[in-house]
Amino acid sequence: MEALEEVEIVISRYPSTQAYFFRGKLNEELGKEGQALKDYLSAIKGDPSNIDAWIAQGRIYLNQAKTQKALNAYQRAIDLRSGDPNLFCLRGEVYTKLKRYIEAEADYAEALNISPGYEKAYYGKALLYMKQEDFEKALTDVGKALQLNPKDPKALIARGRIYVQQENNEEAFKDFNKSISIDPNSPDAFYFRGFANMQAGNQVLAENDFDKAVALGGAQLDAYLYLGDASLATGDAQDALNRFNQAVNYAPESPEPYRHRAEYYIFQSDLNKALQDYDTLIELQGEATAEDYLKRGKLYLLTSNRTQAMVDFNQAILLAPKWTEAYCTRGELFQNMGRSQKALADYSIAIGASPGSPLPD
Repeated sequence: MEALEEVEIVISRYPSTQAYFFRGKLNEELGKEGQALKDYLSAIKGDPSNIDAWIAQGRIYLNQAKTQKALNAYQRAIDLRSGDPNLFCLRGEVYTKLKRYIEAEADYAEALNISPGYEKAYYGKALLYMKQEDFEKALTDVGKALQLNPKDPKALIARGRIYVQQENNEEAFKDFNKSISIDPNSPDAFYFRGFANMQAGNQVLAENDFDKAVALGGAQLDAYLYLGDASLATGDAQDALNRFNQAVNYAPESPEPYRHRAEYYIFQSDLNKALQDYDTLIELQGEATAEDYLKRGKLYLLTSNRTQAMVDFNQAILLAPKWTEAYCTRGELFQNMGRSQKALADYSIAIGASPGSPLPD
């Protein structure tokens, strides 16, 4: 806190780009992402060529699940320094989260073109293939990353996660344990080892690992959400609500805690509170998904607000024009409203909609 107080004095007397950037870093370290983001924006306003500020801004946006804003920030950084393989890896990570896999793979390929032995690119490709559930390719690339750096705890964790997906818990435990021996303060190692323990039937050990991840101050959001989901599944509603509230307090600008808490409220038949959480998570995303609009529309329907339900169903279809469930749901609403022709039109579209993934990439 002393360092933050000192830089506050400096900014009050001699405001500068570097002072704002430094205060942003301090605020980010203190978990004050909102204030940190304002500082990085001030740094960029003073010097639009401040690459570090663009990168930091992208990092916070990514933490807040504001992927399009993160993508824009990393794009500005690449425009300023196109020969940096790390920037392509950062953008590749965002493309992966957006399920824009071709562009993500192209970015990792460009990073390797710039620097053929760039470990982070192989690691990023492994995560990309994991997202696509191509675990053999993922295992190959994370293996290349570990050949370049056998003691990379993140790569060990990634390979452990692949082994978990392949139900090879013995090898997964080896990688997670090795990662913990290298970095005993790694919350991710404990967090993902928790999943391996769950899969192996070690419920108590799994919860211990998740609690350890929380105590270490990282992976907190996912750990809170998992523990909340686990409590809800076992019927401990109060503990579930406590965990979801902790998640909201920890990451108030992330939509995920509100989504999980909304499911809790739905389970408790408290539809108005569920709607409030869906309102919040849609507002936070800025560019909400078709699934979120359809879910909120169904909640409006359950609370007899047909008008707002129709608005959300229309938005869901606008975002996912080939989504069968959206047409069926809207068709049912039209039918209940006595608008048979429109209902028939929606059902017909649903029948003729393209098969495959229920939600578009």
